[in-house]
Amino acid sequence: MFKKYVLLILLFVISTNKITSQSRTILNDINKVWKKFYQAFDSLDYTLMSEIHSKKLIRISGGKRISDYKTYIKSYI
Repeated sequence: MFKKYVLLILLFVISTNKITSQSRTILNDINKVWKKFYQAFDSLDYTLMSEIHSKKLIRISGGKRISDYKTYIKSYI
């Protein structure tokens, strides 16, 4: 689902044909985070997963379960 949002953002930026230096920097930063996410998920490396998430993370799964950062990352261990 997040891939679709990133794709929509990229398409919007490309369609406006005004990719500024700041836009490029932002897109590169987004791509770095996604690259780490895919690496962490594929390799089941919870340390990489913990690097890309904020310590202030609050995750609500399916509207029923609320997890903080520590609990969320612990689920990957």
